[in-house]
Amino acid sequence: MSTEPQRGLSRRASASVTKCAERASLQTDFCSTSWVEDRHFSRPIGLMKHVSLFALALTLVACGDDDRPIGPWIDAGPRADGGFPFRDSGLDGGELPDSGTDAGGPPRGRVRFASLSRALGPVDVYSPDSPIALARGVAYRGASGYAPLEAGEHELLLRTTGDAPTAEPIATITLTIEEGSEQLVALGGTADELVTWIVDDVEVEPPLGFASATVIHAMDGLGVAAADLDADRAFDFEDLAPAGRADGISVPATGSGAAVVAGDARTELSFTWSSGIEEGSTIVLALVGQIGGTGVDAPGLLAILPEAAGSTGTSFLGVDPEVALLQASPNVLDAEVQVGEIPFGTLAYGDLITPRRVAPGNAYVNVVGRDAEGELVFAGNTAGDLVRGERYLVVLGGPVGFRGVRRFQVVATRLALEPAGADARAHVVHVSEDAPEPLALFVDDTERDVAVRYGSRTPIAGITMPTGERTLGFGTPETVPSWRFFADVPSARVAWVVTGRYFAGDPAEPGALSLFGIDLDAWTLTRADAEPGSGPRDGEEPPSPPDDPGGGIGI
Repeated sequence: MSTEPQRGLSRRASASVTKCAERASLQTDFCSTSWVEDRHFSRPIGLMKHVSLFALALTLVACGDDDRPIGPWIDAGPRADGGFPFRDSGLDGGELPDSGTDAGGPPRGRVRFASLSRALGPVDVYSPDSPIALARGVAYRGASGYAPLEAGEHELLLRTTGDAPTAEPIATITLTIEEGSEQLVALGGTADELVTWIVDDVEVEPPLGFASATVIHAMDGLGVAAADLDADRAFDFEDLAPAGRADGISVPATGSGAAVVAGDARTELSFTWSSGIEEGSTIVLALVGQIGGTGVDAPGLLAILPEAAGSTGTSFLGVDPEVALLQASPNVLDAEVQVGEIPFGTLAYGDLITPRRVAPGNAYVNVVGRDAEGELVFAGNTAGDLVRGERYLVVLGGPVGFRGVRRFQVVATRLALEPAGADARAHVVHVSEDAPEPLALFVDDTERDVAVRYGSRTPIAGITMPTGERTLGFGTPETVPSWRFFADVPSARVAWVVTGRYFAGDPAEPGALSLFGIDLDAWTLTRADAEPGSGPRDGEEPPSPPDDPGGGIGI
C-alpha cells in the first residue's frame, strides 16, 4: 500500500489482504451519532429477483426525503436539491453489480470519494466517456457511496457541483482499478494543487475490540504529528508529516476513550469518543480543519466509515471543550475544585486556572473547602453542557450555605467573543453576594446599556469597551455608579468579574466588593480595588432573601 499522498496524477496502491465480501451485522455508530442495522444479504434468482427490485423501486418512490431513515450517510455532502446523497453516489443508472460478472460484462471494481479540503468546495466526479456522475456533491467532511468502474487505468474528471457534465473540469485524477477491488479516493488541497490519497477498502484483522484505521494528515497548522488514539499513553504513530498517512492503526471500538494528537509547535488536541466504531471494521480517520479555526475551519477528526445501505457515512469529532476557572468566592477558603472528572487543584480566593480540556457533555463542578469560620464546606453546581470545540470560563462565587442572601454559584461563560479590533470585547460576570439586581455597568461614569443579574453575565458575543485607563463603575441602573474601580482595559478580549459584598461598610474591608479582570487571550488576571468613597448610596438596599434558596450546596 502506498504511504505517500499523490499530487496531480494518482498512483495505484495495492494490498495483499483478503477482502470480506459482505457483513451479516453492521454497526456504524461513531461518537454521539449512532445508527445500527442488522442486515442479511442473499441474491434472489429468476422471477424473485425482478419482484424484489420492483418492490424496492416502489418503496423509494413512495417515501419522500423526510421519510427516509436517517443514517450516517447524511454527512456525505450537501446537494443543491436537498436530497439524500446516497441516491446520487453513482446510482444514477440503477442497481449496480459488485464487479460486473453478475451482469456478464467486463471485470469491474468499485470506488468512492471523500473530501478533506475546505478550499475545494463540493465536487462531482465523472468518467470522461459518461455524462452520468460517479459521485455528486462530495463536500468537505463528506463522502460518497461506491460507484463501479471497469478494471484498468482511468482519468477521472472533477467538476464543481452544479456544473453541466460537459463543463470544463477543475482537476483530474488518474486511478487504476483492479477486478473486484474497492477503493477510497480522498481529496485534499485545492483545484490547482490537488492532493489525493488512495486507500484500499480491504478487511484486516485488528486486535479484539478494535477497528483498523488509515490515518491521513490534512490539518493545517499542526505540523508533524504524533498521536495516541487508544489512550494507552503510547504513540500509535509519530513523525506524520502534513499530507502524509499512517496505515494499520488500531482504534478502540468498544467502551469510551480519549485520543491525543500532538504537533511540532507544542500544539496538543484532545478528543473523547464513545463506543460505536464497528469491531473488526476498516475505517479512514483524517485530521482535518485548521489549528485555531472555528466553525467549519475548526480542527477535528473525520471518520469515514464502512459502506451501509448503499452509501458510506462520515462522522466529525470536534476537539474536547476547554475550561478556565476563577475562584471568586471570598467565603470559600482552600477550595479543592473538580470539573467533571478533571481535578483543577486547590484554589484560594482570586486564583485563576488557565484552560484545561474536559470531556464534552454535562459537567458538574465540585468544591470542597473551608468557610471563614473554619467549617468544612461542600459546594457545587453544574456548568451545563460543554460543547466540543468551545472554550469556557467557569466562575465560582457567592456565599455558601443558607446563611446568606444568595447561594453559591457556578457561572459558565462560553467564550464566543469576536476578535477585539480597535475596542476591547468584554464579558461582565456578576457573583456579588448582596448587590442589588440588576447591576448596571458604567464606563467613565457613563452608563452602558448593560444590566447583569446575580449568577449571570453579559451576552455571549460580549460588549465593546474602549481600551486604556478607564473608570469602571457599578450601581443601580439609571443612576450614578456607587462603586468605582480604576482599571487598564487591554486591547484584547476580557472578562470582568464582580465579586464580594456590595454593602460592605468600607471598601478596604476584607470581602468588600472587588473587580477581577481576566485577559482572555493572554490568560492573565488583575485585581482592581475600589476607589475611596465607593459604597452603596442612600436608597439602595440588598435584595430580599429568597423563600427557597435552592440546592446545589451543602455544609
